[in-house]
Amino acid sequence: MNDFSSSNNITSDMNRRLILVTIFVVILASMFSTIYALVDINQSLRPELERKANVTANSIHQDINRALDAGIPLEKISGMKAYLDDIANKYDEFLYIYITTPQDELIFRGGDDSFVFDHQALKKSDLANRYGKNKLETIEHFKNGFMQLLSLTPFFGDHQRDQLTVPVDLTYDGQSYGKVYIGLDGYFIRGELTNVFFDILIILVTVILVSFEFILAMVMINVSLPIFKFEEILHKQSNSDFGRISYAKRWGDEINNLISILSNSAVELQEKYKRLHDRLFSKDVTAARDFEKIGQRFNLQGVLLSSGNQASVIDARIPLFVFSFAEELQKSFMPLYVDELYSPVFGLSRDMIIGLPIAIFMFVIAAITPFAGGWADKYGNKKLFLIGLAPAIVGYIGCALASNIFDVLIWRSATAIGYAIITISCQGYIAAVVSKENRAKGMAVFVGVLMSATMCGTAIGGIIADRIGYHPVFFISAAFAVCAGVLAWCMLSSDVRDEKQTPSVTSGDVAGKKSSALKILLKNKRFVALIAFCAIPTKIVLTGFFYYLIPLYLVSLGTSTAETGRIMMLYSFIIIPISPIAARFVDRTQKVKELVIIGSLFSGLLLVVFSYYQTVWALVVSVALLGVAHGLIKAPLIAAVMEACEDEREVGRTQVLGILRTSERVGSVIGPLLIGVLVSFTSYAGAMGTLGGFILLITLAMFFIFSRSPSNTEQG
Repeated sequence: MNDFSSSNNITSDMNRRLILVTIFVVILASMFSTIYALVDINQSLRPELERKANVTANSIHQDINRALDAGIPLEKISGMKAYLDDIANKYDEFLYIYITTPQDELIFRGGDDSFVFDHQALKKSDLANRYGKNKLETIEHFKNGFMQLLSLTPFFGDHQRDQLTVPVDLTYDGQSYGKVYIGLDGYFIRGELTNVFFDILIILVTVILVSFEFILAMVMINVSLPIFKFEEILHKQSNSDFGRISYAKRWGDEINNLISILSNSAVELQEKYKRLHDRLFSKDVTAARDFEKIGQRFNLQGVLLSSGNQASVIDARIPLFVFSFAEELQKSFMPLYVDELYSPVFGLSRDMIIGLPIAIFMFVIAAITPFAGGWADKYGNKKLFLIGLAPAIVGYIGCALASNIFDVLIWRSATAIGYAIITISCQGYIAAVVSKENRAKGMAVFVGVLMSATMCGTAIGGIIADRIGYHPVFFISAAFAVCAGVLAWCMLSSDVRDEKQTPSVTSGDVAGKKSSALKILLKNKRFVALIAFCAIPTKIVLTGFFYYLIPLYLVSLGTSTAETGRIMMLYSFIIIPISPIAARFVDRTQKVKELVIIGSLFSGLLLVVFSYYQTVWALVVSVALLGVAHGLIKAPLIAAVMEACEDEREVGRTQVLGILRTSERVGSVIGPLLIGVLVSFTSYAGAMGTLGGFILLITLAMFFIFSRSPSNTEQG
């Protein structure tokens, strides 16, 4: 055993190095491509704006010439100020328009009057010459573009806002009578490049996360698992066990070739033993019986020994990530999409109807999940995953083609059925392939994949919707769901079953046990306080404030769908590192209740405080801090619930967690409906502050109950 005790460390070190090197290469390549893309966009954007200004100036030229045709002198044309104002205000990239004499003396101006007319600046208007894409070598072109890009940052350049275009000469009957100058808005250029930069940055983060998922899977499948298998065969044979090893060879690499050699040598040894045994048995039965003891000693009797389940957690990781990514693509704009299709139904307010698809989605998941567990036992996790894809894909396509709110509700319900089935199948798959000791780590992988997909999908979906509209995003989701199905077909093992399941237990028995467990737990004040004052409110904040209110509130403040997706990405980006830190803190200090209360108070307080600052940055900070608050609550809440129920001997841990999850889904359904009602009577800020005040009050009530209720330790 000692000879192989270091294999885990060796494999882990190898995996870590391979992953780090690959991720470093991906980051480096992505950074270079990002800078190059920004440089190229920057150098393409300026000439495009120059051409647009030139077309506008020529249009002004033609309109003025019509007045001259009517016999009206240039200086006597009435309404020129309003005419030029209208054109300048029509385009965000134009600051002002000047009409001057051939000697650059101002005649008319329109647009922003705060800019002082500078006669000398007109002579330096050579934007096209300074920024036009000339025929330079690639390196020189990149160098010039990079320096132009630096001039837009806060640390370089003079940051002059107005940038004059090359003038268009005004001529009539071959005689020049003036010029048209258009001032471009440098802030507009900087803003466009900033938006592109953040879009590319989001794509970069997504590429890194997706690369990490795929690299981890490939390394585990092609390096770690074969090494573990090789170690297992060596260990068996070094302990005189030459039984056949069931092993499916995936690739023809050296490690798999070594495994095949060892396995084949065992098979050859067994065949020789069988021939000798048959020859001896035909001559001397007693000697053959003695010879069989040798076969038993070295396991040479052709017994097919399983080397452990070929399936692993990694098998489900990639398909789950791709499907979850497909589902999360719509989260950043779903309320906005529903708002476009709004029509009065059921006598409900507009705000409540906008929240209905989210509430229905969560309700269907809560209703289907208990049944999906039984279906996994009956059909198997792989088959159930593929079955779940059908309603999910149909739901995505249906939403893309939806024409009213009823279509959205129906097709989102279909997607929810598929989502519930697929997540339960993956959860069951992971539970079946990991040992009891590693079950928590397996579930951590499950949650981690969902959070990574949420972070990537929410931001990417916002970018896509901002560029090409809402409807195509649903078709893209359907395409990714199909890809997830192909990956599941290739990677998931068909023979994975949870050996702990007892088929004799019926759904009625389970329902009866859950009902009796609920009756017992309802008498536990601390359990009820955690469920009613923390678990349910936390989900209300998540679905009501984060998924429903944030997209609508941000768009009302002037943000684009892409910016909304980027802001919502912060929640997952922060909660991913905070949650394990909080879990480790709880393990070390056992301050479970304290952390739950602090996280709940913090979430309520930030909603109240930032409701007074009705700005985009206030919402950005509130989303980030909400990630911190929920990260503090996530793991400690489960520990606090289990701690509160330690004395309830009649109720198992699984039943407690099942009731907790069901309660959380109830909160998920209530969230968007509650916020919809609050928005109907107040405003976005008012609903945000009211929800925060509600969270503060019930958290104080929970603190009061905990302070009055003795802990388990004191009771013992």
